[in-house]
Amino acid sequence: MSELIEIACTRCGTRWWVDPAQIEGPRQVVYRTVDRRARVESYRVRCPTCGTRFVVDLEFEEEDHG
Repeated sequence: MSELIEIACTRCGTRWWVDPAQIEGPRQVVYRTVDRRARVESYRVRCPTCGTRFVVDLEFEEEDHG
């Protein structure tokens, strides 16, 4: 199971927690390093309160196990 992340609506300010594995996407992946260990994934989410759709960027960095 993935770690839960907190998301805040850009319109109404509602905050909620989601499992990134349960979000459809990602819509875009940008690698910050050539070895692809650090990346930013962009997901489109919808606020459960007001229905606003917006993009959330999540940063990931894989650990070096070698």
